[in-house]
Amino acid sequence: MNVRELLEKKGRAVHVVPAIVTIQQAMERMNRDGVHSLVVMDGGDISGIFTERDALKELAVYGADGLGHTVDAAMSWHPIYATEDMSVEEACQVMERHGIRHLPVVTDGTLMGLVSLQDALSCWLTICTCDANRLRSYIVDNFGG
Repeated sequence: MNVRELLEKKGRAVHVVPAIVTIQQAMERMNRDGVHSLVVMDGGDISGIFTERDALKELAVYGADGLGHTVDAAMSWHPIYATEDMSVEEACQVMERHGIRHLPVVTDGTLMGLVSLQDALSCWLTICTCDANRLRSYIVDNFGG
C-alpha cells in the first residue's frame, strides 16, 4: 500500500497554524482537535511542524513563560516529507531513521495530508496480518494442517 491509499483511507485533513500563534494557542488547538501535531504554514508554504514534543521541550526550558512564545521558536523547521507514491513501509522507515512521528505528505509543493507513525504502523500491521492469513490459508489448503 502506498501513502496515497493510506490518506484516502484515513482522510486528508491536516491541522495547520501560522507561525505567529503562541505555544499555548497551539496546545489548546491540538487538545481541542485531538491531534498531536500541527503543520506550520507561512502563506501557502510549509515552514515547519509543531508537535507535543516541541511544546514539552519549550516548557522544560522556559517554564510557563514558554507558553507565550510563538510556535516558530519551538517547531521543527524544514520538516522531512513523504510523497503520495511512497510505500507505507518506506514512510515508516523515514520516520524511524529521523526519530519523528509525523510526516507531512507533499506533492509538487502542495500539502496533501499528514501521516503519523501510528497511522503507518496500523496500516502496516493490517497488511502483515492479511499476508499471514493468506499464507496460513495456502498452507492449510495445499498441505493440510
